[in-house]
Amino acid sequence: MRTATYISHGEGRSLAARDAERNGQLPLTRAIPVVAAKAGVSRRRAREALLAVGPVAWHHTGKYARETDYYAVDHALNWLAVRPLFSRLPADWEDQIEAAIRSGGDDLTARHAAIEAVTGRLAAAVGSTAEVITAIYYETWAEIEAVEAQVLASISATPALQ
Repeated sequence: MRTATYISHGEGRSLAARDAERNGQLPLTRAIPVVAAKAGVSRRRAREALLAVGPVAWHHTGKYARETDYYAVDHALNWLAVRPLFSRLPADWEDQIEAAIRSGGDDLTARHAAIEAVTGRLAAAVGSTAEVITAIYYETWAEIEAVEAQVLASISATPALQ
C-alpha cells in the first residue's frame, strides 16, 4: 500500500489538518485535554461537550491517510458555557419555538415575529438573550461566540449557578 505524500515529509497529517489545528480544531483525543483545561472541567465532561457539538470537519491523518474527525474547541467551550441555561428553560421550550415557526405559515414576517417573541420570552425567563436561545435551539455553537460575553455574564450573575 502506498503512503500519502505528507507522511513522507514527516508531518503525519494533511496541510488542511495542520491549518485546522492552527484554527482550534483538533482530533477528539487531542481536543479533550484542551477543553478540560480551558473550561476547568473533567476530561469526561470535556468529551461529552465535544461529542455533543460534533465534528466540524475531517482531515487525512496517519500513514495511510485515514479520515479523522476534527472538533472545534471553541464550540465545545460555548456548549459548556450555555449548558446551565438548559436546566432553567421550561420543559417544553423546544415545542414553543417549533409552534412559533409553524404559526406564521407562508408569511415570513409573521413567522419571524413569532419566533422573536418566543425566544425573547424564554431568554427573559432564564436571564439570557434571544440570540443565545436561538443558537441553542439550532445547535449553532459557533454563533454563540458572538454573544458569549452576554452568556457568561448572565451565568455568573445567577446565584444558583455560582
